[in-house]
Amino acid sequence: MHILVAAGIFHPEPGGPATYLYHFLPELLQRGHSVEVVTFGDESDSTFEYPYPTLRIPRTNILHRNWRYYRAVQQRLDAADRVFINSLGLSLPKMKKPAILKIVGDRAWERCINRGWITPDEDIDHFQTANYNPVINWIRRSRSREAQKADRIIVPGEYLRRMVIGWDVPA
Repeated sequence: MHILVAAGIFHPEPGGPATYLYHFLPELLQRGHSVEVVTFGDESDSTFEYPYPTLRIPRTNILHRNWRYYRAVQQRLDAADRVFINSLGLSLPKMKKPAILKIVGDRAWERCINRGWITPDEDIDHFQTANYNPVINWIRRSRSREAQKADRIIVPGEYLRRMVIGWDVPA
C-alpha cells in the first residue's frame, strides 16, 4: 500500500509530531508499505537522507506556502492508497482516498490561548462547550468539520477520544 503522509513538521525539527513520524514511518516500510511525505521545512532540513521521498515546502508567506502545500498533496493523491494526516490545520484538498487523521490535542483551544483570545488558564474541558465570540466559535467549528471528514482518527487515549466524539465525530 502507498501511504501519503501530510505533516506540518517533520524530522529533524523538534516536537512530538516530528518525532512520532520519524519512528513510525520505518515501521510502515518494514511491513511492506511505501511512504511519501509532504511537510513544511527549510532547505537545511533536506540534508537528512530518508528511505522515502520527502518534500519540504518552505515557510514563506502563509498564503504562498499553504497554496504550495495544497498543490503538492493534490499532485500526489492519485498515487496514494491512503493519506495519513499527522495534524489538524493543514491546507489539504478534498480527499477521494481514505484519510487517517492523528489528533493529540485540541488545536482550536491551543490557537485561542496562543493568540490571547482566551486566558492561559482556560480549562480545555470548559472550552469544548462554552459560548465565545464568533471568531472562536468559528475556529472550533472548523476544527470539528476537519475531524469529521476523516475516515479514521487516531488518538492517544480515552480522554481525547471522548473529546473528539464531542466534536460530533462518530465513535
